[in-house]
Amino acid sequence: MKIKGVWSRYDAPYVRALFTCSELNLREHIEFLIDSGASRTTILDNDAVRLGINLDQLEMSKEGTTGIGGVVDTYIIPQATLIFRTSTGIHEESFDRLFILKHKPKSRREEDRIKRIPSLLGRDFINRYTLLLNKKKDIVDISDEDG
Repeated sequence: MKIKGVWSRYDAPYVRALFTCSELNLREHIEFLIDSGASRTTILDNDAVRLGINLDQLEMSKEGTTGIGGVVDTYIIPQATLIFRTSTGIHEESFDRLFILKHKPKSRREEDRIKRIPSLLGRDFINRYTLLLNKKKDIVDISDEDG
């Protein structure tokens, strides 16, 4: 299995997945920044709004999420699946829980910045596979093959 990603115009590796959650009746594509610094796969504010996710339907995490800007409200999506196109078909990855962040911007400028933060494919997924990134050769591969 090999999932191919792309380099964005910001020289960052991205992969596209179909996000499904039967409890929320959702089946939509999300582009994820492959982020080895993120411990868990997380949907950020802009994608949550675009998908029409009602945070009032979700459990709020007691500890939140700590990032560069401090602690952010974090909501738990139970039983979600990400479906990726691969070199040979599709690959489904199930999660007992995914997370959604909800920032509280203090200004219009801060709100505009938050809207540009992409959803993150974190180590809870990445560490299950081999990740190969090579900007010079235009390679973004997630694979179950060694090397």
